[in-house]
Amino acid sequence: MKSRITSKLILAIATIGLWVGNLNAKSLCIKPTLSEINSVKTEKWTLNTSQDGLKAYLTVHEEAGKAYLKIKFENTNDSSLEFNWSLTHKGKTLISNQNNKIEKLNSIEIFDATMLVPVSNNESLNNFSISITRK
Repeated sequence: MKSRITSKLILAIATIGLWVGNLNAKSLCIKPTLSEINSVKTEKWTLNTSQDGLKAYLTVHEEAGKAYLKIKFENTNDSSLEFNWSLTHKGKTLISNQNNKIEKLNSIEIFDATMLVPVSNNESLNNFSISITRK
């Protein structure tokens, strides 16, 4: 009889546990509101250079109230590409001899905490230049 009471007690505790867990799971489900969906920013990319099916774009990315340069490379070829690239601003080298590889018909975005390039207010992206050397 003692084991029967123990079995019923375990079953009751398990049932309560599942019920409470189900309530918590329902309360933690967060549905995005329309304002959250509309707050997603679309980046405007500006073509900086193009060479043999490899295109380099620039955009300004804001983070923590500061503006930084973001770079995107697009491979429009039917084969993967390995290349080196450098970034200059008004003739001064900011980033040099970086190596990347992009699979065919794909793109990569470069925004690395070790290579942050601040952009001042109303800075023209034409002041920046990307040079590409294919391997």
